[in-house]
Amino acid sequence: MRVCDDSKVYVVAPAAVATGGPELLHQLGYHLRYMMGLDAYMFYQPPDHPSPVHEEYKMYNVPYVDEVEDKRKNLIIVPEVTGLMKVMDDYKRIRKMIWWLSIDNFYISKFGKESPIRNYFYYRVNFFARRVLNTEIFDIPEIVMNHYKNYDLKNDKTVSSAHLHLAQSYYALQHLKNHNLNVAYLSDHLNEKFLKKSQTWTKKKI
Repeated sequence: MRVCDDSKVYVVAPAAVATGGPELLHQLGYHLRYMMGLDAYMFYQPPDHPSPVHEEYKMYNVPYVDEVEDKRKNLIIVPEVTGLMKVMDDYKRIRKMIWWLSIDNFYISKFGKESPIRNYFYYRVNFFARRVLNTEIFDIPEIVMNHYKNYDLKNDKTVSSAHLHLAQSYYALQHLKNHNLNVAYLSDHLNEKFLKKSQTWTKKKI
């Protein structure tokens, strides 16, 4: 994936949220900007959040924008969560990447959007079961993965719009390859091989 001297890279993340996934996204933004010298920004969702940078991530000092320049020379990177992936649908020219931090999260978030009533029921029953019985009734990941066992990612309009898919784990790598997607490995060890300028990211002048 080539980048130019004046390319901009946008890393999409949820606003004001501190969990494992957003932290990796901020680390990616940090490495792209300060270790590779790319013009990288966080693009928080929703973009009009009054205070999008969570206190835990201010140390990364990655600047953020509230809009994206939809140009061919630019890149946008989104995590695999359905709601954040949909951001890509708003842009036609920018080059797009999906960083698959968790295959299960994609299907679980997709199920939550497509079957909100069933999803709410499963979670509420498990919530009360944990409090009363100290156990869960429903294995939600198993239910969801079984529901989508025949789902073809190539037929997903948003997924197939990505020019490159980045896999955080070997499991994700194999899953995406099985769906015949263009995929490269990007683990959470962001200072290693993948982010060397001489490899997958190539900076050139125009």
